[in-house]
Amino acid sequence: MAAGAGHRRLDRRPARARILHPTRRFFASGAVLLSGFAVVAASAGPAVLAARVGDVAWICAHALLRSGEIVRLAPALDVRHPTPPAWAIALFLAGLLLLITPTRFRAGATATTLGLGALIFAARPAPADGRLSVTALDVGQGDCLAVRSPRGRMWMVDAAGSFDARFDIGEAVVGPYLWSEGWRRIETLVLTHAHPDHVGGAPFLLRAFDLGGTWEGPAPRHDRGYR
Repeated sequence: MAAGAGHRRLDRRPARARILHPTRRFFASGAVLLSGFAVVAASAGPAVLAARVGDVAWICAHALLRSGEIVRLAPALDVRHPTPPAWAIALFLAGLLLLITPTRFRAGATATTLGLGALIFAARPAPADGRLSVTALDVGQGDCLAVRSPRGRMWMVDAAGSFDARFDIGEAVVGPYLWSEGWRRIETLVLTHAHPDHVGGAPFLLRAFDLGGTWEGPAPRHDRGYR
């Protein structure tokens, strides 16, 4: 029942930022390189032509320098959702393959693919069974309990954490566990006290999940754990 993961260093940027950043550099760098060769070739001709090509090269170089701003889009592109069941993924992929079949089958294949796609993105936890379930996540030092109420609601008691600020256990362990169980909403997040190994994963949960409310234990005024 427990979810575990070895500690590793994480890039603090959102996943989409880590993809967009090298991608934009690839295309912008190629444009700068080609325009630079064009300037060299144009220098053998009229000065006016070389100047115009040089203007294009300057624009490409400026675009390369400014293209880093595209990573500002990353937070909006960082969309998370629960893991769909394997059979739903398989049927969805089968529907995609049917789209390349003869025209007479495409209408049905399209409807099938769209329907299964909606099913995948509508993944939900198992329905309430009237029982209380408590899962202790394997988070090393600290605590993190996933409490499923008899009414089928998720409560989290503490959110684990690490004294190494470079490792976000909320993103690496707690969040993936909840998604694997189909959860998008945390009814209540209970933070017993403000030690880093109990609240370190809370900021990620606050960003990535719909949260009904929080219960916070007492903390000294000088304790920055809740800030």
